[in-house]
Amino acid sequence: MIGAAVGFVAGMVIGAAYFGGLWITLTRAETSRRPPLLLAGSYLLRLSIAGVGFGLLAVRGIVPAAAGLLGFLLVRTVLVHRLRPREGD
Repeated sequence: MIGAAVGFVAGMVIGAAYFGGLWITLTRAETSRRPPLLLAGSYLLRLSIAGVGFGLLAVRGIVPAAAGLLGFLLVRTVLVHRLRPREGD
């Protein structure tokens, strides 16, 4: 049970880093002098963080890894809902 809780929280942290970084990147891409470089660099950094994080969870077993995936997807769902452009924006 502890492994699932640790995995869930870790997945939420990974998700916050991944999707938060994506949001920051996209808001800055318009004003960047080199948008392709910004987007590619951000993607590689976010992918590395997620890969290492989920790799560490997978070493702990299937339960922490699955719980981590649930936490990751929960953060995605919450951020998509909260950061969605409102009507009139």
